[in-house]
Amino acid sequence: MPQLHARLLGGLEFCDDNGDELSLAARKARALLAFLIVEQEKWHTRERLADLLWGDRQQAQARHSLTQALGAIRKLGDQLGVVLIETAGNRIRLSSGTVIDDLATFRRAADSHPEVAAEKYKGPLLDGFTPGSQQFEEWAEIERAVLHKQACQVFESAAETKQAASDLAGAIELTQHLISLDPLRETAHRRLMKLLVANGDRTAAIRQYS
Repeated sequence: MPQLHARLLGGLEFCDDNGDELSLAARKARALLAFLIVEQEKWHTRERLADLLWGDRQQAQARHSLTQALGAIRKLGDQLGVVLIETAGNRIRLSSGTVIDDLATFRRAADSHPEVAAEKYKGPLLDGFTPGSQQFEEWAEIERAVLHKQACQVFESAAETKQAASDLAGAIELTQHLISLDPLRETAHRRLMKLLVANGDRTAAIRQYS
């Protein structure tokens, strides 16, 4: 069955099975689809979705805009030959098994395969994407904070795995990435200095200390 491929980490992009980018012109339709992917398997009322992206409009106008956005998403699914949206009365959710996304892959791998998860993490959730809705931005900021904490744990665990396998270069790279995510994490700075010394680069370790 064809599937939609979504990149949510470090930006927002939709592609088909061949990797060709798919167009969904309306920014809020893109935001709605991204939200449904992040919140997949959850049901959402039409009122919740309308308020999320069109909360500054009158109720009737917001519901009309939601209907248009859902229509655009359905048309995108038609291009792929897949039904993206599932409805049950007043409730809506992403159809199961229709989307492959990097966030879900990251989350599945985070605990058991941190190195795989680290490779999937390309940046904050929906980085640089702003649909112009305060409610959506508030939701996204909460999700980004949760994801940032999880990403830091992933890079720390992945670095420990590399170090245990005597892959010092890999452990150094992962720890440097961890520090870029959390510059105030003292344990990461100490780990990096020890790794640099163990790798024979005392000069870099001294620079890191200073």
